Amino acid sequence: MIHNRLDDEGWLRHRYVDEGASIATIAAQLGCGRETVRRRLQRFGIERREASEWVDDAGQVRRGPARRDDQIGGGVPPVVTRWNNTPKLTEEKVREIKEALRAGERPTDLAARYGVAKTTISQIKSGDKWGWVE
Repeated sequence: MIHNRLDDEGWLRHRYVDEGASIATIAAQLGCGRETVRRRLQRFGIERREASEWVDDAGQVRRGPARRDDQIGGGVPPVVTRWNNTPKLTEEKVREIKEALRAGERPTDLAARYGVAKTTISQIKSGDKWGWVE
């Protein structure tokens, strides 16, 4: 049963501390509430991160607003969409998408190829997402 992982301090510590998964991500993965995860963190003495802390593309915990203003072009950090807390797109894939867009490929085709929504491709094109990637 997936809830058994809540009783596994090593697993919870690894997901939250080492991998940087959010409480909401862990709760969704286990099919329980965020408060349940919070209580387990407290029970195991695992220090909670501040709400303003997030994990960057390199897996480092960053502090401050969840924006990439320090990157060229600004933008927001990529949405984490997989259970292993990694983004669907990498900077390399975004470069490929931008090159394909410049070459005239359709956003719909690119969205299907990379497994993301067409709106994500449009936001990459406009610079609203991944704006720091050339």
